[in-house]
Order: sequence, then structure tokens, then C-alpha cells
Amino acid sequence: MKATTKFTVDVSLLHDFNETLRRNNAYPDEVIEEFIKAYVNDSSINKIGGGDEKLTGNELTEKLLKNCKDYKVGELVRVVLRKLLEVGVASEDEILEMRKASGRAPLNTYRTSFGRYNKENFDTTFPLLITEQQKRDYDQNVPKFLVTPLNIRGESFHLSAQWYTHNRKPIEDWIRSHLPKWFERATEEQKSEMKSFIKTR
Repeated sequence: MKATTKFTVDVSLLHDFNETLRRNNAYPDEVIEEFIKAYVNDSSINKIGGGDEKLTGNELTEKLLKNCKDYKVGELVRVVLRKLLEVGVASEDEILEMRKASGRAPLNTYRTSFGRYNKENFDTTFPLLITEQQKRDYDQNVPKFLVTPLNIRGESFHLSAQWYTHNRKPIEDWIRSHLPKWFERATEEQKSEMKSFIKTR
């Protein structure tokens, strides 16, 4: 029984190939080799594999932010910042600082300690993270934190849902300053998984 193979074709390349045949009044086998040579070094061919293997941490970070440019701020937090926190982009000390607040209302409401990390890095007076216990005790009537928890180094937290347009630049700046450094210390398996995440945004 004859084996069959399924594959996809780049329509633009197929059009160019047909045009080459027409202009040269030739049969496919007469021009196919030259056609391949002409395109094998074309930058568009690199899109087939994504070209991510040779990108630096800074370039991958910019690619991620570009892919997410149409995300609303809340979605950028729920999808991207969540992912980065779960894989360990932030240090343990930074996670501790993210649990603090600088505004009187959130300090009183969530019984947390004072800290300026979130104000200086994300332009928010709220804690970026609260624990499961804080969520149960203090965030039920008018929830200001996301329902679905995230896991950071074996501990569950809830991300703040209090984000506005002015928070976008600080969030993107934080990602730019942290993700490239993470790529430098990540394992090959972690890098591969992150590249897949970036590619599918």
C-alpha cells in the first residue's frame, strides 16, 4: 500500500513558484532547484521554525510584549505576569515585597505590612499578591483579587485584579528588567517551555 504524507504549503511561495514557471515557460523539474536556492536563505523561510533559537533574552522579551500588545492590562497580568511569577522570574525577596502594600485602605483591609515595592515597580498601592488565607478572610464581599490561585515555589497566592491603563508601562518595564535575567539562569528545558509560551501568545 502506498504511503501518503500530509503537509501544508505557504500560499505566497506557491504563487511565486507558479510565476517562475510561467515566466520561464518551463517544466517544474527544470526550475525547482533554482527556486529552492533562491528562497532557502530568505528571511521568510525562518518563520517556519520561528527563529527563536538564536534570539537573546532581551529579544525574546520584546517578542513577548509585541505579541501581547493588544492585551488589556488585566489580561497582561492574568496571562503573562502570572506565568512569569510561577516560573520564578521574581526572587524570593521580591515575592515577599509583592505581598506588602503602601496604601492605608489595603493595609487595613488585608492586614499586611507596609512596603513600597509595588508602588515603585507597578504604580499600585495594593499588594500584588495575597495568600489563600487572606483571600478567604478579607477578600469576599467586594473581591479585588483573582479567584484562580497561582503557585510560586510551592505556595498558593492570588494576584491583584486592581489594574488600570496607567499600570501598563510599569508592568512592561518590570518584565523587561526581569525576564532577560531569568533566561540567563534558566535550564534548557525551562527556556524551551518559555519560548513556546511566547510563540503562542
